[in-house]
Formats: sequence, C-alpha cells, structure tokens
Amino acid sequence: MNQTKRISCIAFIALAIIFLPGILTVNSQPPLLPMTISGYVFIQKVDGTKITAPEGLYVYAKEGTVVINVPDTWTTDVNGYYSIGVSASTEGAQIDMWVQNINVTRITFHSGTFIDLNLTVIDVTPPTIQILSPRPNAILPSNQPVWINATLTDNFVLNTSTILLTLNGTKLAPTYNAETGLVSYQTSPLTIGLYNISLSVEDLAGNPATKTWSFTVAQMIPPTVTIISPTTANPLYTQSAKTVRITYNYTEANPKNATIIVYNSTNIIATAPITNLAGGTNITRTDSITIPAGTAEGSYNLNVTVYNIYELSKTATQLNAIVVDNTKPVIVISYPAEGSYISAKKVWINGTITEVNIGALKPSINDTRFTLQEWNSATGKFAYLNNTAIQDGKITLTVSFTDLAQNTASATRSFTLDTTAPVISKPYQNPPGKVVQPAETVEIEVGYNITVKVNVTDLNLEKVYLYYNVSATQWKEIQMNPTTGNEYTATIFSSSYPQSTIIQYYIKAVDKAGNTAQTPTAGAYFQTKIIPEFPNILAILLILSAAILTAAAIKWRKPSQQPPFL
Repeated sequence: MNQTKRISCIAFIALAIIFLPGILTVNSQPPLLPMTISGYVFIQKVDGTKITAPEGLYVYAKEGTVVINVPDTWTTDVNGYYSIGVSASTEGAQIDMWVQNINVTRITFHSGTFIDLNLTVIDVTPPTIQILSPRPNAILPSNQPVWINATLTDNFVLNTSTILLTLNGTKLAPTYNAETGLVSYQTSPLTIGLYNISLSVEDLAGNPATKTWSFTVAQMIPPTVTIISPTTANPLYTQSAKTVRITYNYTEANPKNATIIVYNSTNIIATAPITNLAGGTNITRTDSITIPAGTAEGSYNLNVTVYNIYELSKTATQLNAIVVDNTKPVIVISYPAEGSYISAKKVWINGTITEVNIGALKPSINDTRFTLQEWNSATGKFAYLNNTAIQDGKITLTVSFTDLAQNTASATRSFTLDTTAPVISKPYQNPPGKVVQPAETVEIEVGYNITVKVNVTDLNLEKVYLYYNVSATQWKEIQMNPTTGNEYTATIFSSSYPQSTIIQYYIKAVDKAGNTAQTPTAGAYFQTKIIPEFPNILAILLILSAAILTAAAIKWRKPSQQPPFL
C-alpha cells in the first residue's frame, strides 16, 4: 500500500511536468511542482514510549492557516504509514505538518522533491469528561432506574478501550457513541442510599482523565405532569421560525423549574427552560417555544419535564405532537381555461389542491357570487358555482387555501362570460344590388357572381360563414371576410352556373364563447334564380316591330297615285 501511495504522487508530478510547457506559454513564471512527503506516524505516550499510530488518522500540511495537501487529505494506513503531496505558494515556504489536531513539526517546502519524514505526536492534554446525569449531589426517587450520561472529548484521539465506568465500585458496561462522544448506561431500579459514580478514560498518548460524583436515592414523590396541548391525537401544525404555545398541567408542592423539548429520533430541535413555577395541585400553565429557522419538515415529539427542589422530575411525552410544514399548497384551476370564453349562465370553477395537511379546512374564493358546491379533502378536488346571475364581461377569480400550518397559496383565473348571441342584419346582395329577404327569389342573369354583405354585431365575434347550395345539392361553406366596421362579405362564384339554376344560402355567425346566430332560420333561405339574357333580346325585337308597324301605318295613310275610274 505504501508503494501504491508513492506511485500515485509520482504520477501526479509526472502529469504536471507533461503539461508544464503549455502552462509556461500562458504565465510568465513556471508553477511549483508538488512536494511528496511520506513516512510513519508515532505517538509518544506519557511514559516516554512510542506506539505506531492506528489506521485513519488525518495527516496534512498547512502553510499558515491554509491546508495545502494535493489533492486531498491523506490518512494513515494499518501500519501507521502516510504519503501526501503538498503544494506551497513559494519555494522555501515554511509548512507545518499536522496529525489530527496536533501540530507536529515545521519543514521547508522544496518543489518537486521527495522526502521521508516520520512524525511523532506529542500530546500532553488529557481528555475532558462532562457530566450530564445524574447531576452531582442529586436526590433521586427510589425503586427507579437511573441514567448515567456523560460526554468524552479530546484534542487528539480517545482510546475508547480505556473507558471505565463504576457505580459504588462495581464495573458497568456503558455504550459509547463515537460521533457524539456520549457515554451512557441505565441502571436497574435503585434502593434508598448513597451512590458513587466514577468515570475514567485515556487518550492514545495515555493522558488520563477521571470524574467522580455522587447522588442520593431517597423515598420521595416526584412531580406529576400532563401535556394538554398539543397532543398525539390533536397535533399542532406550524412552520419553522415560528413560536408555538404549549399547555400543560402539573402537581408539585416545591417546584424548581421545567423544561420543554421538541425533538425527533435523531435530534433535539428546540429547548425552552421554564422558571418561576408556582407550587400547588393541578396547576395549568401555557409557555412558548420557538421552532428554529431551517427546521426540516416532519413530525416532532414533545417533552415537558417538571423538576422539584429535590432534583426529582417527571416527564410527560406526546409523540408526533408538533408537525412542521414549510411547503405552500399547490392550487391548480382546471376549468375554465385562462383567457377562455364561456356562454353558460351557470359557471363552474373546478380545480385541485395538493397539500398533505388539509384537515377539515376548505378553500375560499374572492367572489361572493360563487359558492363551494363540491369539496373532497382526500383528493383536494373542489368545484364552485355561481349562485347569482353574472353580467357578461371579463371575470377574474382567485381561489385560496391555507393549510393547518398557515401556509397560504392562491391561484387566479381570468375568463370572459358571454351569453349573448351575435346579431346579423339582412344581407345586401349584388346583383341585383339590394337587400334581400328570406324566402324571396331574386333573379339574376347568367354569367354573374353573387356578392353578399352583412353587418354582424358581437363583442367577441369569432367567425361569420355563408352556407349555400346549388339546386338543392350539398351545402358548401364560405368564410365571410371583414371589411370595415361590422361588415362582412363573401362571394358566391355563380358566373359559370347555367340558367334556371337555383341558389339558396344562409348566414351563420359564432362568437368566441360558442354563441351562434343564423339568418334566416332553416327552411326559409335567401334564394336566387339564374335567368337567360331574354330581356335584352325582347327589347330589340320590340324596337324592330315598332319600326315596321310605323312604316306600314304611314304607307296606308298616303293617297293613291293611280288614275280614278270613270
């Protein structure tokens, strides 16, 4: 393994050499190559002997206050061996070698070199023992187990195999949590008497630490305490960074203080010490505790502990009594669509609320014309319906919801209510160049296209269509085009239709809300018949006939030129 670490450092330096020419083209001075330091770590014990460091101790170099290991901090292996690369700011810089929290020695940095350096840790600081419970000289009730708790800390590394806990000289087997440093042991129920505790430990250098203290077990009655609110059955919902109120009842003639704790399975979230407790029976009190900012969402347990002057205490617990919820509800209005047009006089506002902590709460709407018709707290689906008539026009509604933790969200929807159908005028048709009536047959000569114009009135008009058929065949659709004002026009290309063709048509308008209007109604259409150009031929014939008749009349009236008879 030692050889592998050395090869890794050599490989890193080799890569730096390969890329050095490219770096030099950019910077005026070449960068410093790492320095490789390797060796064994020893620990000098208080008796002067040395032992090899165990696996996992951090070895690192610092230039001033900056760690300069390349690329990361290395740890000792099972043989106490280490190998690290370091990169200082300048050639010849003074760097300190550290093991864990101990500054071992100072060396000079030389770029690109390899040195063997054994490190000896000299630690003369003993560990620290902090007593948690029971407190020194505490008076505890009889026939109850006692928790013995303390924390162990050290500036270097504890030798956990040396932890020794005794009660009245009897060796105990406590548990030790390396992450928190907590030493813990629960006794069996203790009888009345004086009890002496001794806790000792050494660090890896052999520096010893010992704490001794005592407590008394007496026949005393502890306080009684009950949490009134919040409880498991009726939890309190709140957000982080909010202050909540805790109500509890206790009985104690000589109270000293109380502590409120909010916690979960891994952490104590908040603690509130309570003083100035009044003595008596069935005393109800309400105190406050603040949930810290940044507290994660979830359920938390609640403890209220009341102490008397004899150090006897009683704790009341309510599991999952406080629920932290920092997430706002999500409101989605599914109907009507944003910017839509609606023609119904009864308007539904439908949607869904996504929220875990709904309880018995309901959504609200900012328009009193709408009332909640449907609400399913399990699915979050809601439906509002207007209970009074609403005038046509643009409507903007906001649906809001506040969850049990007072997180509030809202969603806004705008739509246009339009219950009025378009109004279509009688069409103007050319030819013949006049306003036509339903069921009226208009005759036009063969060879002409028909142009139809109408005025359509509607605030939200979408399209106007002309539908026509030829000699009662299939209906065809033409979209009429707007011209000026409210006028729409369309052309029926009838110039190729033969004489005697019958053309029927009607006009239909639809607005954005789907309201429609038609003129004329089905069965009575505007009708046009195509006729031949007979009127022009007849006029010519009449003129010719008149000329012939006139000439004949003149001739008939003229006197005869033949000689009279005798």
